Amino acid sequence: MRVLVTYADDDGAAEDTAQLIGDTLAEHGLDSTIRKLGTAVSVGGYDAVIIGSTARFGQWLRPASRFALAQQEGLREMPVWLYSNSYDDPSVPHDPIELGAVEDALTPRDHRPFAAATAPATGWSQHALEPDPGEVRGWAHQIAATLQATDDQPPTPAAGEPGRRTEPA
Repeated sequence: MRVLVTYADDDGAAEDTAQLIGDTLAEHGLDSTIRKLGTAVSVGGYDAVIIGSTARFGQWLRPASRFALAQQEGLREMPVWLYSNSYDDPSVPHDPIELGAVEDALTPRDHRPFAAATAPATGWSQHALEPDPGEVRGWAHQIAATLQATDDQPPTPAAGEPGRRTEPA
């Protein structure tokens, strides 16, 4: 199963998060591709997509929102997860992350806000919005389990196709 992990970033944290997600999916035998948004990226050829972004003032960076809305037709045909890197410091004023237009357009399985620790966690490079790596990996393990359970299911036969069973009306 091919999974596209995309991200928009302004400080390195969303990229590190995407790399950790991609590495975790690969540990489960999934073929993950990690791509920075802002360049031509298409969802064609992928079975699932994870979109992430740094969140500033309660909003994703423009490349992430633009990608999600531009690719919404293809993204509606596959499982999609969203993540955001943001502050979790009560001394820093911030707004809740609002992705209404993106969430309405895509109906993602989950939107996970990864809140940064006040100091970068061990194992991360020194970025302002680094979440706990264990939390990121745990979420990626859940995604992998969901995709593998879906992939193990036989395809649902379409009603009325030759050689396929249809339910009586």
